[in-house]
Amino acid sequence: MEIGVKVKNLQTGTVSIPWSSMYVVEESGKKKYPTWGGAKPVESGIDINPASITFYPIENDGEKVSFDEVGFLRLIYVVTRNSPTIVLFRFDDSPFIEVSLP
Repeated sequence: MEIGVKVKNLQTGTVSIPWSSMYVVEESGKKKYPTWGGAKPVESGIDINPASITFYPIENDGEKVSFDEVGFLRLIYVVTRNSPTIVLFRFDDSPFIEVSLP
């Protein structure tokens, strides 16, 4: 499963979030962490397509992604394939977001 995410910093200063804080929960309740990912910090008001972000294998899920104003993420997860499937995405302490997979 590949998802693109836009994250906006509502605080002053740099935000640093580990990859392990960007996870999905499958219908079975099992947490899955990104296997590959990429990030691009941008200034407020600039939009990019997350699919254009180069991704790489995440070998250290404690590695942090940092940005000042806005960050775009490209996250790839290996999830159990059921059709259809619903997973819940979570970024740090934000509420879960439901993602439907056909």
